[in-house]
Amino acid sequence: MMRRLLLAIARAVASLILVAAFSGPLTLAFPTHSPAIRHGSALLLGVAIFETLRPRERRAAIAEPVAAVPVGASEDLVEAQRVIDELRTEIQRNREESQGRTDSLTRDVQDVLQTNSGLRQKIDSVESTLSQARAKEAV
Repeated sequence: MMRRLLLAIARAVASLILVAAFSGPLTLAFPTHSPAIRHGSALLLGVAIFETLRPRERRAAIAEPVAAVPVGASEDLVEAQRVIDELRTEIQRNREESQGRTDSLTRDVQDVLQTNSGLRQKIDSVESTLSQARAKEAV
């Protein structure tokens, strides 16, 4: 519950920042228009862009019902139905595999970002130590 609240607050703040970012340029572009029209336009533009950037919900793959092969069907029809079933199975397996790869790559990127952040902190501390050492030498 708390996570959803924080996410909603973060989305609201991001939307507010986006709307405020459009308000200034609209003021410069249309100084003679009334502020209500400019701010309304900024709100409309900000919300439209914010909603287009929002990730969409993933739709669950709708499994089509397997059609029963009619009695007395030809061998070609039976073979075609078997091939269709195999292809559907392969498609589902490929989707699951690609989702696994996507999740793995996302975790790898997050790990790299965390490592990058740690290295930046170390660089900052080394630079501050170096500047302090140079200041002591200069005195």
